[in-house]
Amino acid sequence: MTVTRDGTPVARLTPMPRPRLTAAALCEKWAHAPRIDADELRDDLATVLDLDL
Repeated sequence: MTVTRDGTPVARLTPMPRPRLTAAALCEKWAHAPRIDADELRDDLATVLDLDL
């Protein structure tokens, strides 16, 4: 994205690089994630989606 002043480019905005996510960091996050009951999830999805497609 270019920032302009009276139509003249004065700056360029670029996204900041994200820090790399390591496997160890993912495992740490997932270790504290709640367990998902597959049957309960399937039932919940069935109430909002047409699964007969």
